[in-house]
Parts: sequence; C-alpha cells; structure tokens
Amino acid sequence: MKFIKKIIILSAIILFIIAAFSKVNAASASISSNKTSMNVGEKAKISIKYTAAAWNIQVSGAVSYSNADASSNAKNTSNSASINFKPKKVGTYTINLSGDVTDENGKTTDLSKSITITVKEKTNNSSNNSNSNNTTSNNISDNSSKPSTDATLKNLGIKPNDFTGFKKANTSYSVSVPKNVDKVSIYATPSNNKATVTGTGAKKLQIGKNTFNIKVTAEDKKTTKTYTLTITRKEEEVTTSDATLSNLGIRPKEYDFTGFKPSITSYNVSVPNDVEKITIYANAKNIKDIITGNGNKSLKVGQNKCEIKVTSEDKKKTKTYIINVTRKEQEEKAEEKTEDKEPNETTENNQKISEGLKNIEIKNGDLSKNFSQDVYSYEVTVPNGTKKLEIDTETTSEDIEVEIAGNEELKQGENIITILAHNKKDDTTSTYQITAKVENQEIDVSTVNNELKDAENKAKIQGWIIKGTIIAIIALIIIFLIERYKISQEYEEDDDEYEEEDENQDNEDMMYNTNIQYKSTASEEIRNIGLFDEQQEYEEKHRKNRRYKGRRFK
Repeated sequence: MKFIKKIIILSAIILFIIAAFSKVNAASASISSNKTSMNVGEKAKISIKYTAAAWNIQVSGAVSYSNADASSNAKNTSNSASINFKPKKVGTYTINLSGDVTDENGKTTDLSKSITITVKEKTNNSSNNSNSNNTTSNNISDNSSKPSTDATLKNLGIKPNDFTGFKKANTSYSVSVPKNVDKVSIYATPSNNKATVTGTGAKKLQIGKNTFNIKVTAEDKKTTKTYTLTITRKEEEVTTSDATLSNLGIRPKEYDFTGFKPSITSYNVSVPNDVEKITIYANAKNIKDIITGNGNKSLKVGQNKCEIKVTSEDKKKTKTYIINVTRKEQEEKAEEKTEDKEPNETTENNQKISEGLKNIEIKNGDLSKNFSQDVYSYEVTVPNGTKKLEIDTETTSEDIEVEIAGNEELKQGENIITILAHNKKDDTTSTYQITAKVENQEIDVSTVNNELKDAENKAKIQGWIIKGTIIAIIALIIIFLIERYKISQEYEEDDDEYEEEDENQDNEDMMYNTNIQYKSTASEEIRNIGLFDEQQEYEEKHRKNRRYKGRRFK
C-alpha cells in the first residue's frame, strides 16, 4: 500500500512541474501608480510593465503612451515604461491600459485595465490655522449636512479634435471629426468630486453620427443628469483653399531666423562664408497642401533668393514665400564696437528680447534644456506612437496670443513644432521651435506575424519533445518501481521459508541438548564415543541447513 502511495505522489509532483513550466510562457501586462490620491501641482509616476514576445500597448485617459514592437528573438522579454502625471485641476482622473500582448507560443491576450487617481485642492496651512474656529464649526455643519444633489459636470470633451464652449447647464453637444479619426477618448469631471461619472473613456467611431451618453450620479445616489455628445465622423475629407505656411526656417539652426508670421512672405538672413549649403524647412497649415522649394540648397557668395511655393489642397490657390540668404565673402574680424546701444536696438540677424513666453512645459516629455526667454530652439524626445505633444505655455503678459502649429499627427523621426507668441500691443511676434523626435520605427507587421508563426511552430515541436521525454522518464520510473516491488515480494517469500527452517532447527537443538544431558549418566567411555559421533553428525546437518543464510533482500 505504501508503494502505491509513493507512485501517486511522485506522479502528482511531475504533473505539477509540467503545468508550472507551461504557465511561465504566458504574456502579461500591468499598470500602476505610486500615488492614488494627491494634491494639485504634485507629480505622480505611472508605471507600465509587460512581458511578451510581441506587444501593442496603449495608455489613454489622463496621460497617453503607446508602443507596438516585438522582441528580436521572438522570445518573451520584460519591458517597462514610466510616465509623469502632474494635474492642474481638482478631480478624479482615470488612466486606461489597452491593446494586447502575445507570448512566445503565439497566444494573444487582450488588455483592459485601469487605475484611478483622486486629485484634491492644495491646502493652505496658514489659512487653516488663522481660521481654526471657523473650520471647526464648518466641520460640524458638514457632518450634519445632507449628501449633495449636484449632478452637473465641470468639464466635458474628447481627445483628439476637442470642442469648446462647454457649459454645465447645457446637456447636449455636437462635434465633427475627420474621416481618419476612428476612435476618441471622452473625458469628464463632475462639479462635486463625490459624484460619479459613467460613459467616458475610449470610444470607436463609425462613419456618420455617433451618440454617446455621459451619466452623472450625485452624492445622494438618487439625483442624475445625462449629457449627450454627438460625434460626426465625416465621410469625406473637406478640401481647403488655404495655401499658408505654419512655420518656415533654415538649418543649420544657429543661422535660423525668428519672428516668422504666416502673413509675411519675405525674410532676409546672412550666413558666414564657410556655410556652403543650407536646408530649408517648411510646414503648411493644411497638411495636404503641396510645398515646393524646400530641402537642401547650395549657396553662392553673395545673395541667394530661395522661393518656397505652397499650393492648396484643391489646387485653386498658391502663395510664394521668399528667403534671401546672403553668404558673406569673408568673415568679419573687426572688433565689435563698444558704444552703448539703445535697449530696443536690433541688429541684422538678432531679434531683441521682447515680451513673449515665460515658460514652456511638455507634459508627455522633457525639453532638452531649461526654458529661457531669449532661447528660441528646443528639442524633446517622445515614445513611439505619440501623435501630439501636450504643451502648456505661460505668457509674460495678457497681451500675448499663443498659436501652435505642426503639433498634429507626429511622424516617426523629427517633427518641427512652432509656437508663435504674438504681442497685440506692439504687433511683435516671438517664434519658438521645438524639434520633437519620435522614437522607434514602425515594425513590419507581416514580418512579425511570420516570426511569431515560426516561433509558435518551434515552440510546439519543443513542447512535444519535452512532454514526450518527461512521459518516457515517468514510464521508466514506474516500470523500475514495479519490478523492484516484484523482487521484494519474492525475497519476502524466501524469508518466510527460512524462518520456518530456523524454527525446526531450534527444536532439533533443544532435543539434542536434552539427549546430551540424558546420556551424561552413562559411562564416560560410552559418552565419549557416542557423543563425539553424534555431535559430528549434528554439526554437519546444521551447516547444510544454514548454508544459504543471509540471502534475504535488504
């Protein structure tokens, strides 16, 4: 019975090891935050971790991130990413993790996870201390007050292609998006942070009208209000007759000019004699406009007239921008004059520092250097899949109007984003340029699929080989244990026979001793002769009976 129990336990252990081995290959992904509750102005770190052979990771909601790629050897690899979240408003923020991960055996798992972060107003300690009595009385009244019946929203919108003009009293909104926008993310914040909101998050769009209901339930759990959002996905793209540039300049960037305005079509710039070639960059307001005349240009000594022509999408309108680039004959080595200049005086190639931006902050990236009002060029590197920079600007005065161009549908590699700070008071414009570098190249999906199929086939073959080997080992172990059990049974039977022989021999020994005692009364001669022969006979028989002693199986 003990032998059968040992075989059952051993088989269970081996099956458990096989199951654990199979489970190791599964792909997984998770999202977490180091803070679930924070104050306005604080920063939280959102961590994304995933283990897979191929992955399509999408993070949406309060922050955005995406990454689609595969491991080089088609095996499971562990990856991680982190995003900084710094809210500026009170509310409840939801961050969603979606997409899918595929393990090295070709099994794909869809992702649908989310985390929630509650953001509160930053408290003022001094104010609290000075008004401690009022605070105490307020707390008492709050504890006795009834739950709020406020079921209104403080804000409502979509990403991308957001709309303006939200009012919490208005419960119906309509917005149109281009045909290439097949999904949006609806965001909403309740006026009372104890109210709950449903109907937000990622939504797929069909061609035509798409109606979504966003329901707000007040703190009392009884009062509700429903906001209706109608999103029309256009069937065809509308052509435009706008033939205007959103930015224009030259490289090397140390010789680029500032103060670009879409309405100004002529610019002058000088470069040293050793600059034999420049690159003209230009972006149209309408990405479907056609631009000619940009790219690499060779320079001759003296003035070089470069024409950049913009043709509208409908081919009905054109506009030509001119950059006059003067390549100097030789470097000027004369010492600079030390005469005092008026504060507002400007030189040929340098713009005076005028009112413009006080700060630029990129929420989903970090600038290559700290912002300075007199530095107009910056760089930022963002993850693969980033379509737009989340830019916050702070102006030096209320007279400054900010316009951002080139910050839509970012492509792989370098993207030029222009920020124009126009001073309505003195009609001057400061131009800031951000070179957004989007990491990683798009992968060839067909190649990845083929690699995954090959890996899946190899994994299946390896799996069958491993399983077959394990089964064969188990079979050999069982056969060995069975044979050992049979041999053990045979030796036990032999032992029983030997025990019976030993018992008989003991009886004979007893009889022999009795006979010896009896014959001791006879004469010494007879005893010596008879006992000697009898003892010889007994010992010979005793040796024969015990010849095979010790053969028992141990």
